[in-house]
Amino acid sequence: MRLEHVRTELGRWPFAATLVMAAALTLLAFDASQAKIKRDTVAAAPITAPPLDPALAGPSLDPSWGKHVYVVTDSVMLGAKQTFINRMSDLGWQVTFTGRPAIMIRKGLDEYVRQQSSTGPVAVVALGYNSLWEKDRHNFKRWSDLFDKSVEDMLAALKERGARKVVWVTLRELTPDLISGGTAVSQYHKYAWYFPYVNERLRAIKARHPEMTIADWSAAAQQTGLTYDAIHLNPRGGELMTAVVKTAIGTDARPASPRPAPVVAAMQNPPPQLAGPEQPRAVEQPQPAPAPEPQASVPPKKPGYRARREGMFALTKIDFTTVVMLGDSLTERAQWSEITGCHFVANRGIGADDSAGVLRRLDDVTKLKPSAVFLMIGVNDVASSVPTETIVENVRQTIGKLTDTGAQVYLMLVLPVAQSFTRKINPSVAELNAAYVALARETKATVVDFRSKMRTDDGFLRDEFSLDGIHLTPAGYRIWRDAITPLVQKHCKLGSIPVARAAAPASSTPPASVAAPELTTASIAPTRPAVARGQWVIQVGAYPEEERAKERIRRAQDLGKTVLANANPFTERVVKAGQELFRARFAGFDQSSAEAACSYFKRNAIDCVAVRN
Repeated sequence: MRLEHVRTELGRWPFAATLVMAAALTLLAFDASQAKIKRDTVAAAPITAPPLDPALAGPSLDPSWGKHVYVVTDSVMLGAKQTFINRMSDLGWQVTFTGRPAIMIRKGLDEYVRQQSSTGPVAVVALGYNSLWEKDRHNFKRWSDLFDKSVEDMLAALKERGARKVVWVTLRELTPDLISGGTAVSQYHKYAWYFPYVNERLRAIKARHPEMTIADWSAAAQQTGLTYDAIHLNPRGGELMTAVVKTAIGTDARPASPRPAPVVAAMQNPPPQLAGPEQPRAVEQPQPAPAPEPQASVPPKKPGYRARREGMFALTKIDFTTVVMLGDSLTERAQWSEITGCHFVANRGIGADDSAGVLRRLDDVTKLKPSAVFLMIGVNDVASSVPTETIVENVRQTIGKLTDTGAQVYLMLVLPVAQSFTRKINPSVAELNAAYVALARETKATVVDFRSKMRTDDGFLRDEFSLDGIHLTPAGYRIWRDAITPLVQKHCKLGSIPVARAAAPASSTPPASVAAPELTTASIAPTRPAVARGQWVIQVGAYPEEERAKERIRRAQDLGKTVLANANPFTERVVKAGQELFRARFAGFDQSSAEAACSYFKRNAIDCVAVRN
């Protein structure tokens, strides 16, 4: 870290000058001059990564994920960059390496992760050396909260960009027996005191994030011969770091070789040969391909619940709906179409989902082109101790993307939990709801609040409305339904329009209720017909040439098959200011359905006005 960078970071924090800042790790930046520093004594015996503590493990690799790992790091794991790429490439993995010396977690998030559209299914984070602390745990909560938030934000961003498994590398905790003199002594006295603080927080965060795995460099690196200066890796340290991270990812957790010969089997996973940089790696000798053994095959891992639920969304035949219910298990468990009486409601709830998950899967919502989205999300975030600021930012982005498509967003305030619920999260829920109210004012979302009818005087969810302290009984859903049904019905007028029949009745003239599969010149009357089912028409354009008006009608019919299922297309000639125009119109609406149809076309870049006949 250069001095100018330290001053920039210091300027962001108004605290006493006596504060010892870990961000001032000038010596942590790997510099060419460090190559001249005397190396740690090189141990003669080869080293291997210790097995991963099950308490630090995350999800297993899924063969369906694909082999791509994204690494963001400071100068420490940069010392293992080429070794890591080589070893992962040997296993068929693509590696994306990003980072620079002296980078903080927040800077790594802003400079690298948020610039990525996708990171792949596995992400490795080796950051934390450049963080802010005070000695003797002074103001520890303040700095640990700041550290936790930066880690939580990084996890959320990686998940949003597709990471299914996040591996975070701990810091090497220095002890006197690991110090060989020179710069290492300075590193030890100036900085080693806060490395355990970082590891402590990483383990605490892992406890509430099942998708996170800890690569325990701290435990593996309790030996000499790994670094130039007690922190930065020499070639031997790079090999061990690679082995530790590979173990955490799970690339070595594969079936044993079916080859019977012990010598050949041992070559499948040889221990790293790290006696020195000049020693060549052992190379596996070519062997004849073994005959396939069906009993050795491993069945593919079944998709998780989220993947199954999203797979069902992908099977939908619906290309348009007026209302989407979006959220977690509270949303998923209700039959919204039936209990609200609106047949144009799609349920996009997924059990255990959180604000980052909803943001990630918005394509499943926006492709339905809804007029309204009812969003209930946040209780799982709160239960997982995700900071309020992170939740609000995820929801802000969600609302923005939905409103960009023309949908009205109804932001439902999060319900409290019952007194019997094991986690006492209601204060955090109340804080989140207050932030939601402010967010709604900022984003023009509509707040829906029905908590008063469901909670006790002490602010808990009433027992009669709860199955288990958090999920709702039918009585609870009744209150929810009654609160939103008038709003749902406001957007559901299109639901009263039946879908076009599969075949027309036997008649020489097709009935008006059946949309013609192909619009011809003869099917568009040159003058306005009588309106049979409503006193409103919609107009989707006006042109000097009748053929252009007919072409606009064709386009509207192609785009809005469901919206126009019972509408009559026609062109209408008018003269305005001496100019002849042909209006492209559809008849057969009442006021609500006409306005809803125009709302749909406007969201799809077709100008539309609703006109009373």
